[in-house]
Amino acid sequence: AATMFALCQIISTTELLQGLSNEGVFAVGVLFVVSAAIDKTQALEPMMKFFLGSPKSIQVAQTKLFFTLGAFGSVFNNTPLVAVMIPIVKRWCAAQDFPVAQFMMPLSFVTMLSACLTSMGSSTNLLAVNLVPEADIKFFDLFPAGIIIALAGIFWCIVTAPFLLPMDRDHDV
Repeated sequence: AATMFALCQIISTTELLQGLSNEGVFAVGVLFVVSAAIDKTQALEPMMKFFLGSPKSIQVAQTKLFFTLGAFGSVFNNTPLVAVMIPIVKRWCAAQDFPVAQFMMPLSFVTMLSACLTSMGSSTNLLAVNLVPEADIKFFDLFPAGIIIALAGIFWCIVTAPFLLPMDRDHDV
């Protein structure tokens, strides 16, 4: 979009480059490189196997996954986290014989909800911290409201996923 604005001369090339050189934008870019390295090396696989285990029911599996994602999402940016977690969760679902469709949408939702916990959680939070320094947003300033939002959202996903998402393997991604 920014490139289109520059091409239409709504913003100058200098303004375009200034936006791309913002620390928040740069941090998100670096996190994507880190997430690619984590995916390639499968460095999180043993840790995720430890946290997720071998649950017998989908609801227990979702609960374990969602609270683990909530913890990771509070300190790791949500977009790269989803990119890292999708292949891990797909392999875990296959190993546990769970329908992947029961986990993919909630994975995204819970990761977005966990971004409400800290200033690091989302690209938007990072940009707000960097673009409005006078707001003096600290790392855990969002936590009091964010934990209520995240817990309510996790509960909602656990309760509604069995009714709203397909249970059969024909819908697996």
